[in-house]
Amino acid sequence: MQHRFSVLIIYALATFWAVVAILMHEQPEYVLLAVYLIGSIVFYLGLRILLRHADRVPLPFRDSQISFRKSSLFVKLQNLADQAVPVLKGLMTLLVMLALAAGSRATLKEAMFAIGVTSVGVILLWLTRDPRNNVFHAFLYLSGLVLIVLLDSQAGQLLFGRVAVGQVALCLFVLMLPLVVFKIVFKREDELFLSTPFDFLILSMSLSLVVVGPEVAVSYNLPWLIGKAVVLFLGLKVVAVSGNSSARQVCIAMLSAMLLVAARGIG
Repeated sequence: MQHRFSVLIIYALATFWAVVAILMHEQPEYVLLAVYLIGSIVFYLGLRILLRHADRVPLPFRDSQISFRKSSLFVKLQNLADQAVPVLKGLMTLLVMLALAAGSRATLKEAMFAIGVTSVGVILLWLTRDPRNNVFHAFLYLSGLVLIVLLDSQAGQLLFGRVAVGQVALCLFVLMLPLVVFKIVFKREDELFLSTPFDFLILSMSLSLVVVGPEVAVSYNLPWLIGKAVVLFLGLKVVAVSGNSSARQVCIAMLSAMLLVAARGIG
């Protein structure tokens, strides 16, 4: 078996067990042990069958000197991913407008938090002088979290007397998620979406909150809230990294949204 496919199998297996560990973290130890043993045996037998019938499945045993990222197929997918960015920008614009128009009026605490987030955003922007800076993107995560909280609090409200706000928001997130994943997977070499320790710090903290969310007594559905915040954060990051003009648009839009939230909450 060629090195490339060996690495893919190793990473796929590690990812699989990581997901299993997260989904089954509340199960007893003997259940986890049984699942691990059975899964390992099944994987081992499958690999042995693959090696024994290499002539029937030749792909894992072939390799190319050309990297997949240099292939014509990958370039076509990159071009397609670039075309998805304007669509993603439009979906996020609708989501922000929906949160501001149909979301609940911020409480005084939420308004003060929005002011704090805005202050952090302005300070980071002044220090970095670059809306594409990865540290500044922490502001995008926090501001997105504020908007989602306000939107979720009015999920049952009817929009135009017909469709619930929560259903519209869910549809937008469902449309955004595959576009975000597609663009991150088929990114260009100069596009840095998940490349810094700070990015992974935000994601790991979010994942931790999702895991402990059911045990934390809060008025929000924390795992659901954090999951949507991560999707919005990655979407904003994808758009911001795509170009200087897009980064400025994202910066101005989110700063304006936070100021509007604060003004409505205090006024």
